[in-house]
Amino acid sequence: MKKEARSMNSRPLSRRFVAFAAIAVASALAAGNAWAKDSLAVSVANATGAVVVNNGQAVGTIQLFYTVNANAFTVGQFATFDVNWVTSAGSGQPTNYGTGLTFSLEQDQQGGNVDLVPAPASFLLTATGQSGKSTVTVYITPDKAGLLPDADGTDLVGNLKLDATSKVGSVTSIQVHIRLVHPTDCVKVYNFVTDQDFNLGVLSTTSLNVPKNGRNAGKVTSSQPGQFSDNVLIVNTCADAQSFHLGIGLDSSFSINSNGNPVKTYTASGAFDVDNFEDMMTGSGAPNGQNLCLQNVTVPGNASFLATVHAKVNDSWPQTSLPADGSFDFAASVYPSVNAGCTGPLHSYATPNPATFTLPFTIK
Repeated sequence: MKKEARSMNSRPLSRRFVAFAAIAVASALAAGNAWAKDSLAVSVANATGAVVVNNGQAVGTIQLFYTVNANAFTVGQFATFDVNWVTSAGSGQPTNYGTGLTFSLEQDQQGGNVDLVPAPASFLLTATGQSGKSTVTVYITPDKAGLLPDADGTDLVGNLKLDATSKVGSVTSIQVHIRLVHPTDCVKVYNFVTDQDFNLGVLSTTSLNVPKNGRNAGKVTSSQPGQFSDNVLIVNTCADAQSFHLGIGLDSSFSINSNGNPVKTYTASGAFDVDNFEDMMTGSGAPNGQNLCLQNVTVPGNASFLATVHAKVNDSWPQTSLPADGSFDFAASVYPSVNAGCTGPLHSYATPNPATFTLPFTIK
């Protein structure tokens, strides 16, 4: 080691300077220093529904995260976003563009479940300060067997490679993630009872007239109020439309009114609740006769559905047949639309399911 040190120190000063300069340049190049060339600043815009990470950075990967709230992906066009870019001067000698340098956007992998189609797919770079935009269309595609993974949490990934040649620095890629999240508790179900004309609000109790003497002794002759409405409000907080069957269960002491269309339904955009459900009731509603099993109901994303059932206490209902606990019980159950009607397992993403309502009563 000492002999090597003496040999180095014995070299002429000019030769040592050249050697150190060469090492410094090599180190700068090895570190990826882009001081001597222009760079391409890239950013993503108009990516509706996506969370964008590392947007606008000079070097690295820009990531877009989409979430699909559904039980399966839908094949076809999924989304679009814009790739904006501009060239900026480096700190050293300007880049020589000559007759032009090609900046290309192309998918880095083929055969996956995400296709990225940029338009335009390439640009000719001719000068510092040049800018442009490419609109990328995102498609979800099946595999060769025509299948798509549908497990909860599945993450489909597509990579868009950005290449502006070695003379212009740029981000390396744009990565698109599309995650499948099975709907869970995103369909809210409310069951509540009001008077038929919605004048008294949600009922907390009701009273029944049961004579002790006469021909109607021991039977219900009237109630207060006289006519009821059993209401089911379903709010879809999912981003996508949800379809299901709805089964409405009246207490066994109640029956549907026999006149007209006692069952009506309404749909409106936005999330409603028990306090403002009447705002949904525009027009006369869709008539459903006396049907308490509403099949293939579809509620758009971020929308609400209301079913109203006009009912009454059974005529001349024996007091002995009234619920022993002093309360009427109502229920609304949501079933998957693949079921045969309002039977079988309940839908997993509706909550509570069933939705119940208890109406205490007193006897006069």
